[in-house]
Amino acid sequence: MQRSRAAQLFHRDKDRVDFLKIFIYLTDVFSDKCGPHKYIIKSHLGIPRYYSDDRRYSDEEIEKNEDFTVKQFLGPQGTIFAVDTFGLHRGRAVQEGKRSMVQIQFSSSLFGANYNELSLDKLFNSAPWTQNLYSQNSRVFQRYV
Repeated sequence: MQRSRAAQLFHRDKDRVDFLKIFIYLTDVFSDKCGPHKYIIKSHLGIPRYYSDDRRYSDEEIEKNEDFTVKQFLGPQGTIFAVDTFGLHRGRAVQEGKRSMVQIQFSSSLFGANYNELSLDKLFNSAPWTQNLYSQNSRVFQRYV
């Protein structure tokens, strides 16, 4: 698996509005070679525009910014830490031994929530262009009354 797909390059989780992830190490992670989690302190609060794209960033790109402070999470089996993964973070590649962890994610989402149906009748009956829009894109509007 490529490093970028395995979350081993710095990135931000952007598929929800707010995130909090709790990690629990199931194995000892005592050195950089054991694959620790790394996080750029305060990057969830704001970062330079260059780093706001939805992509992976190399170590060299991160090291260019002297204002970044990288926190490396080391500890014995059972170590627990929580981060807002909207901030820049990565899992370091394991070079020695093995690293196992549990990840628990809390996020804001409307998935599974009840919601009121929105009636678009007035909109679609008010102008010919809206009727045309609806007829050409009926799948987009299938969840609306």
